[in-house]
Amino acid sequence: MAEPRPFLCITLACSPRAGEVVELPLQLPAGASIADAVEAAGGWQALGFAQEGPAGLWGRSAPLTQGLRDGDRVELYRPLTVDPKVCLLYTSDAADDMQC
Repeated sequence: MAEPRPFLCITLACSPRAGEVVELPLQLPAGASIADAVEAAGGWQALGFAQEGPAGLWGRSAPLTQGLRDGDRVELYRPLTVDPKVCLLYTSDAADDMQC
């Protein structure tokens, strides 16, 4: 049987501003949490966030203390500035102006 690796390979993904996407491959020690991944990436401010915010794994909300597994995708979420339902009411040009 294969020996378990002493580290995890994960991807940290976030969109600090509309139209901007950041994806960082990271190697973390086994037993690392979401908070450890954010710290390894330089912290919330280095990633373009003004303050700590919600996070998740593979599109599902998770606490910052959540443990990680090899291959996980950590996602950092920013607050919505426009209700997505309202964006559907506008034409695509107007929606672009609203940065939906």
